[in-house]
Amino acid sequence: TNFDRINRLFRIKKLIENLKSKTPVTLRYQKSLEKNFEVKFNKNFFPGYVNYDTAKHHMKRIIHKYNLIIHDADSTTFLESMYLNFPSILLLDKNIDKFRPKAEKLYKDLESKNIIFYDPIKAAKFIKKIESSVDKWWYEKDLQKVRENFCNNFAKHSKNPIKDLKKILI
Repeated sequence: TNFDRINRLFRIKKLIENLKSKTPVTLRYQKSLEKNFEVKFNKNFFPGYVNYDTAKHHMKRIIHKYNLIIHDADSTTFLESMYLNFPSILLLDKNIDKFRPKAEKLYKDLESKNIIFYDPIKAAKFIKKIESSVDKWWYEKDLQKVRENFCNNFAKHSKNPIKDLKKILI
């Protein structure tokens, strides 16, 4: 709903404000979608030191510019960054974001490795803590096992996707 989206913006704003301006932040939004809505993205809502990426290029082409990606939705971009093995954090809202019982353990595992946060202030504190050692955190053996397990269930690479899909459907 629109309320949920507004709530996500306030949570991202709270996270950014708790990071302080020391940490460079770039928000990515799809400017091309603005033409479908009467409301434009208001950059004045966020602190002045925030940079913006209007999603002109596929994430794969620009990901190398960043040390860490923070997602505000369990969406394709989160799955892509997990699949690409790029340091990522997912900020969710327990009141909005629910998981199938079958997936619950996989998401709890991500939470245990500080990939998922429900509190923007705790996420900001963690980001500040790992700011100078993001790769050390991300490539830690146990975290990688959790990420690989998650990807095997939600972002699995296939050399033969049609054959694999037939196996699932038949």
